[in-house]
Amino acid sequence: MITQHQARKYAKASGFEKLQLIDDMIKALNASKKELREDLIADGLAEYKETFVDEYTVKAHTRKRFVKL
Repeated sequence: MITQHQARKYAKASGFEKLQLIDDMIKALNASKKELREDLIADGLAEYKETFVDEYTVKAHTRKRFVKL
């Protein structure tokens, strides 16, 4: 989660400092998103659906999609 401290620091920063702060905020939000998804799956409210993709334009791979139940 983005804290008030990070928002205030961003408002005062300039140039490359802002880039670093944005990177830190993105990392924090991605971690929060991952935790929330794990909690929703544990509670039985969502799941990952895996589909196998074998198209002529891409290399064959498995695609995971997060869906709510």
